[in-house]
Amino acid sequence: IGGVALVLFSRINDATFRIGVPFLVFGECIRIWSLGYMEKKGRTLAVSGPYSFVRNPLYWGNFILGLGTVLICNAIWAYLIFVIGFSIVYIGTIKAEENELENIFGVPYLNYRAHVPSFLPRLKPWKPPISDCFQWRRVLKHHEYITALGVTILIFGLYCYKKIVSE
Repeated sequence: IGGVALVLFSRINDATFRIGVPFLVFGECIRIWSLGYMEKKGRTLAVSGPYSFVRNPLYWGNFILGLGTVLICNAIWAYLIFVIGFSIVYIGTIKAEENELENIFGVPYLNYRAHVPSFLPRLKPWKPPISDCFQWRRVLKHHEYITALGVTILIFGLYCYKKIVSE
């Protein structure tokens, strides 16, 4: 319902499209980068790559994706609903996951948490005690191609809406 209302009451134009699409692409790139460093949740603690800048890079990527969408749609009320809704959902989720990771990994997680911020990324990466490398198999294992396809369809759909309905 929210997505339909967002599109129907949007004011999409060439400028908002040119501003918002790079956010969508950047947000998805962050997600792909993050998943390339993540094994199955609870097995190993991801601290390399994007995880050396921020503890929740997937959520950061989701935030950038959502921001790109509301930038394209250009509706003031959507910005407010997005920020409030995102905060409500992710603050609780992050807190629960941090408690779980502390229980699973203990001191190594507490050390990581002391050096890397939860949501707003560091400017310089933290140097983890053990480093890992990006692996495409992890991205595929997490089925991120589905999200990438969804972002592509979103961009195409908003573009078609702009060309057919708005113009």
